Amino acid sequence: MKRNVELNENGTKKVKGANAFLLVILSFLIVILIGTFLLYLPLSAAKGSSVTWKHWGGLGYLLNCFFVATSATCVTGLNTFASGLAGTFNLFGQIVVLVMIQIGGLGFITILSFFLTLFAHRVKFKNRLFLTQATGSTSFGQVVLFVRKIILISLTVEFIGTLLSFPAFYEISKLSHPSVKGAVTYAIWPSIFHSISSFNNAGFDIIGSTSLINDAGTVFHDIPS
Repeated sequence: MKRNVELNENGTKKVKGANAFLLVILSFLIVILIGTFLLYLPLSAAKGSSVTWKHWGGLGYLLNCFFVATSATCVTGLNTFASGLAGTFNLFGQIVVLVMIQIGGLGFITILSFFLTLFAHRVKFKNRLFLTQATGSTSFGQVVLFVRKIILISLTVEFIGTLLSFPAFYEISKLSHPSVKGAVTYAIWPSIFHSISSFNNAGFDIIGSTSLINDAGTVFHDIPS
């Protein structure tokens, strides 16, 4: 593995380890642990769940939360809850999963760098060097612009995906919400969730245990996905 060589004040060489790579690994681990904790809280449990503030989930439930948090952050799409995400977690829990998917897809360092450099006019040399290593950019001078492009392009595509997915979930929501207002309101969140999940190749859904199987082969559902 390459190491960065810098000069001390006295002119001697100073070897600096590849801290950027270590920080990327640690950042993913921290995200997974925080996500596990938030999913384990009764605050994330779906309505009617046996997990409450008086009756917390056991070790098995904790391990399942850890598995889902790891799967979401590593965007593998594997789920150990038989009732799926929709039957296990409420809106808050689903938001936690979606945030981990977004972090896992774009990278925690990339997202953090975007916000740190968003209003910065000048970025120090050592920070540019770190960003170059963390993001895998080949352009040292344009790394800040590179990070911003990654985020902006990703958000734009996800927004377009949300718009394209909305008609499909509107049709689904009409089955349980006859009114137009109710159907529109219910369709917004699934459109956002599945657009981000699809873009990051996460494979998670909040439709239920059958996912989109019942609607396979229809234009409204297949094209946005």
